This record gives sequence, structure tokens and C-alpha cells, in this order.
Amino acid sequence: MCFFTQITHSASQISRHFDAKFKQPDAYHPGIMNGFLHPHTPVITHAAPDEIQHLQWGLIPSWAKDNKIKSMTLNARIETIDEKPSFRNSIHNRCMIIADGFF
Repeated sequence: MCFFTQITHSASQISRHFDAKFKQPDAYHPGIMNGFLHPHTPVITHAAPDEIQHLQWGLIPSWAKDNKIKSMTLNARIETIDEKPSFRNSIHNRCMIIADGFF
């Protein structure tokens, strides 16, 4: 997984491209986002394909006692993703992260 993303397009350009509306239009801010800071990132989920939501970057497994684990779940290896308890229940719950740069 990449830890930094970049968005350079305007909200209206993104809405037109994906034929989706921003759920929280005031929350959209183009620029560079640092995944280590767990920012709210614009995404389109399978459950709401016509809506752009701002969800927090990172994964907190359902069994976690608190959100401290999110600093250890920023990266997953595709070869073992279905074996690791942290990721096992999330592999079928996907979303599209809106970005035009990953690094």
C-alpha cells in the first residue's frame, strides 16, 4: 500500500468523472495526504457507488480493543492477506480511493 496520495482535480471534475456526488462537499480538500496521519480520504464504496464519502485512511479490525492498531495495519501483503487476522474479514469489503497520485 502507498502511504501518500495526491489529488489535484476539483470536486466538480471528480463528481463528473465518477458520476457521483460528494456526501460532505465541504470536507473535500485537494493536495497531498499522509496515510500515517490517517486522514479522511474521498472514496466510493460498493454499497454506495453514486456517493463520494470521506472515510478515515487505515484499518481497524472488528476485534481490536482500541484504534491503536491502525498504525500497524497500513500495509498488507497480497500473498498473505487472507491469512492474517487483521485483514481476513476485510478482503471482501473494498472501496475505490480517489487519487491521481500514489507514492
